Amino acid sequence: MLKIYNQLLKENKTTSEAEKLLWKMGLSRGRTGIKFNRQLQLDKYIVDFFAPELDLIVQLDGSAQLSWSEENKFKKRRLESMGYKVLQFKEAEVLENVYRVLAEVECTIYALKKKMA
Repeated sequence: MLKIYNQLLKENKTTSEAEKLLWKMGLSRGRTGIKFNRQLQLDKYIVDFFAPELDLIVQLDGSAQLSWSEENKFKKRRLESMGYKVLQFKEAEVLENVYRVLAEVECTIYALKKKMA
């Protein structure tokens, strides 16, 4: 199953418009100074963006629901219990105001760097 997913990713068939926008507008080394990997497997989960230097995960939820699904809440708790910092955003948030989302990511990066120093 993972092989099929990785092949689709290489063909750019699993990436949402919000993911593409967030990557293009900011989650590249040029803007943040931190290397992010896209669509990486951690434990049994595929995360949207991962910065290994800070153990930071940025996860987008395409759900149209108003609240986070139980599955997403469990996933976040599980990853946090493994020592990762997890930021979650709805895809609509990214599409409506990518700069606000990037500002939150950048503030988190700053705080994590400061904590490590």
